[in-house]
Amino acid sequence: MLQRVRDSKKSHSFLTLTALAGMVSVLIAGSALTNAADDDDDGKKVKAITATIGKAAPNFTLTDQDGKEYSLSDFKGKTVVLEWYNPDCPYVKAAHLKGALADQGNEIDAEKDKVWLAINSGGKGEQGTGIEHNKAMAKKYGMDYPILFDESGVVGKSYLATKTPHMYVIDGKGILQYSGAIDDDAFARKTEAGKPVVNYVDDAIEAIEAGTKVKTTKVRPYGCGVHYAKSSSDSEKKGRRGGQRKRDQQKDSQSESQTDSEKDRDKDSDGG
Repeated sequence: MLQRVRDSKKSHSFLTLTALAGMVSVLIAGSALTNAADDDDDGKKVKAITATIGKAAPNFTLTDQDGKEYSLSDFKGKTVVLEWYNPDCPYVKAAHLKGALADQGNEIDAEKDKVWLAINSGGKGEQGTGIEHNKAMAKKYGMDYPILFDESGVVGKSYLATKTPHMYVIDGKGILQYSGAIDDDAFARKTEAGKPVVNYVDDAIEAIEAGTKVKTTKVRPYGCGVHYAKSSSDSEKKGRRGGQRKRDQQKDSQSESQTDSEKDRDKDSDGG
């Protein structure tokens, strides 16, 4: 009887220690996940949330082409428009040279209660990147507002930015009110033809100014894909695909050699 009681106490102590160890493990793992989510590749803090219509837009701090830092949180009380940008994308070129972006960004950014920011999330060496190149293209496009650089892609991915241009409208309370295409005029074809164009960004801004609900909150964006930095896993996958192609080519070459040898044997046999 006493032995059973001692065994029971031992079992209870073991279970208690196991449970405590499990709790500690969960707390440590949770802390690691939080830290990993809060830090980007450059050690800068980025809120670990994903952009969602009707929710607070993810805060960020990025540097522009002149080395000046901008944080979304600096613009509380103002309507903020974010334009995902790649100066070499044909859709971006058309929008800036003959479409809505030829003047819309400058006009809105010039208003005291509004801010327009372009964001380039291209990885190092990708299409449309480089400070000097972006400066030159900003001059060509007549852009008076900042171009912010998100080389790590952390901000772009937190906003789920997939295209250039991909537009976002944030109200003075920091709430994301619109995400998607700037208008329904890809390559500015309607503008050139003198046809009516629906500008979703303008509509969202007007609704915010009027204190009414934004009717169209999300429209599928058109444009080029965002050229995010290639991750190590992407490089590994590419390397594996390249290695597999090489092995397949070697197999094909071996098969061709075997076929040629068989043909030569057949010829020798016929000649005999």
